[in-house]
Amino acid sequence: MKEKKEKKEKKEKREKSSRGLAKFFSDRDIDVGSDFYAELRGKGSIAVRGCIGIAEYAEERIGLRVPSGTVTVTGVRLICDSYVNGAVIVSGYISAVILGEEQK
Repeated sequence: MKEKKEKKEKKEKREKSSRGLAKFFSDRDIDVGSDFYAELRGKGSIAVRGCIGIAEYAEERIGLRVPSGTVTVTGVRLICDSYVNGAVIVSGYISAVILGEEQK
């Protein structure tokens, strides 16, 4: 019984975090020059255009290479839904989007 309650609390916490991130980015796009473009779609999906590769792929972390560095998506149950012509869609319980500069 206690396990069920703990699972439910964890799920609610993930959903609350996802809702907060979606609210913060609602109707907002991230445009970092002409390098790449990212759009948070709803609670659990992000589209990134201008990718030149996937640097890291795990269920909790997906790193995308863009010309100026990286875009790292962290969360739970992340998957790369599609990757076509430099456009990537990542979905799952997104907790953070981290922009990193290219290492010189």
